Amino acid sequence: MIDEYEFYVSSDGVTWGTAVVSGTLANDKTEKQVSFDGKLGRFVRLKALSEVNDNPWTTMAELNVLAVQPDSDINNDSKVNLEDLAVLATWWDDDGGCVAPGWCGGADFDMSGTVDFFDLAYFVENWLRQEK
Repeated sequence: MIDEYEFYVSSDGVTWGTAVVSGTLANDKTEKQVSFDGKLGRFVRLKALSEVNDNPWTTMAELNVLAVQPDSDINNDSKVNLEDLAVLATWWDDDGGCVAPGWCGGADFDMSGTVDFFDLAYFVENWLRQEK
């Protein structure tokens, strides 16, 4: 079992930067939960630094990653409105492709590399949820 660990988040699976969280897990068979401040990315890396019995290997049964999805407030004015839709429209189907860290000004919600119908659907869903 993992003893000491580090978690990393990356937008491209290549550049990892510094660990978003590190710590020590309890030496028991209970489910573990590690939380950290949100960081935009598509990839998560768990790095085991040590094993509870000082073995040169470690084990893990499952890893569940729970993410907080961004709302559709692209321009961060605390409202989802036409101004946010204008930003999305500006980046719509841009041939240059969206890349980290900006992801087309925040309009590429699924970080697929382009602002498309999936991003528009996500935007509208959050806009309508706000209106209820």
